[in-house]
Amino acid sequence: MESTTQISPITAMNPENSNKSLEISQEAGRRIILEGILKSFSNSLGNTMARAKKDMKAEMEEVQESLEDTTQDNAPTGATIVEKANFKADDDADALDKILTENANNFGKIIDFITGMTNSQRLAVRDAYQQKTKKNLGDTLTDYFNSDVEAGTDTQSNLRDLLKSPGEYLASRIDDSLGKKGKDLTYMTVLCTSTGAELKEITNAYSNIGDKVTLSKKLDSLKDFDFKTFLQYLIDDSNGPLRSNDKADDKKTEDLVKSIPSGDKAPCTSKENKPLYDMMARESFDQIRAVAEKYENDNKDSKIVATIADKCEGDLASGYTRILRFAMNGADYFAQEANVWLTSNVATEDNNIMSSATRIVISRCEIDLADIAASYSRQFNNVELANAIQGKINVGDFPFNCQLFTNLIRGNKK
Repeated sequence: MESTTQISPITAMNPENSNKSLEISQEAGRRIILEGILKSFSNSLGNTMARAKKDMKAEMEEVQESLEDTTQDNAPTGATIVEKANFKADDDADALDKILTENANNFGKIIDFITGMTNSQRLAVRDAYQQKTKKNLGDTLTDYFNSDVEAGTDTQSNLRDLLKSPGEYLASRIDDSLGKKGKDLTYMTVLCTSTGAELKEITNAYSNIGDKVTLSKKLDSLKDFDFKTFLQYLIDDSNGPLRSNDKADDKKTEDLVKSIPSGDKAPCTSKENKPLYDMMARESFDQIRAVAEKYENDNKDSKIVATIADKCEGDLASGYTRILRFAMNGADYFAQEANVWLTSNVATEDNNIMSSATRIVISRCEIDLADIAASYSRQFNNVELANAIQGKINVGDFPFNCQLFTNLIRGNKK
């Protein structure tokens, strides 16, 4: 059998050429193999690096999420003032009496003492102090601070406010507000953001202050009939329980969302839209929040607060929107309300809630003041709420009044 291999003329004439050709062929083969190995290694390395990069990215995202969770877990929430440890009312009454009598300039010590415990503990000390000394603690503190440069200022009244129960304090703020005949809407924001239990405390306390008439009777002075009757219904438990604290019910949410007004007509009063009226007055804030969320999920281009403000009328619309805003995010609501007062120098239509920030600090320090302070900083250029109040009150002129509010905001948690 003949070979079919072809030999070039040059190779045939010179055998050395054949050997060189073979060497070249072998070198080319080695080069090809090496290039293949390098390419394979490069691809493998690239894939390995890509997988490593992907794994590293996933790990970094996991770490970031962990850090965010830790940050959220460590963020202050709820109350800033908690119960003082190892508390004994008699012992603390003696300690306070010593502070008051040992030195005429213990202003800072007194502020620290009064703000370093809960309201119920403070009231227990107040009562124990009176029993031991036969003196009224509020009068004693007022007299003590008469010798200070802050005599006759809000420092003394704020100290007296801290010696009231929450119901008494808010009832007194409502009474003062109603006396201003529409120039101060504190009564509106307090009543619209209170739970049923808080409303009960306020109405019970109200009968013992001012003109000593019922809160319902006092509300008769309001000019807006629809809103006046709404607030009277809000605080009246003769026809059923006041605002509940129940968790949201899905079936109820489905029904109540249908009560949100639409179209040109504005059915918002009890006569026109009883489901909406009852929801705003009696349903829990959790239930109202669920209705608001469902409404906005079902109506992507509509915000429920804007809808109510547009469809309802007068002070009733203002009351409803306050209830909605508080239900949707109570901390944001109070932070925004505080900021209007803190950053405005004159009363306007939007800034007619007198001393809102100071009321919020005193009334919310055992509820959610940590959340409010965090919300304030988040919404308003990272300014600390305590610093904003110091600026408003003027810490240079009224250091002890500022110290009182700073203590309540920053809290007594160890």
